[in-house]
Amino acid sequence: MQRNGIYGNWAWRGMTAYFIGLAVEVPFMNLSFHQGPMQQLIGFDVSFIFGLIASGGAYLLLSRSLKVASEAGAIARSEEILEQLQ
Repeated sequence: MQRNGIYGNWAWRGMTAYFIGLAVEVPFMNLSFHQGPMQQLIGFDVSFIFGLIASGGAYLLLSRSLKVASEAGAIARSEEILEQLQ
């Protein structure tokens, strides 16, 4: 991972969306050590559905602040690095 690359050291938008999705999944989970309250009500594990919707929606909202035009320099540098590696 390139610290000065297009995504930086850690893609905070993606990581935030991931953890939001994980948190939303917990009440719907059916694990050997945890049965969420919604899972007990429904009777089966549907956590992945709610996790996908929550993380996708969170990423969509967080990505609205991306300034694609300002990333053109980082894209060009990443492409140069990739060409050198070939």
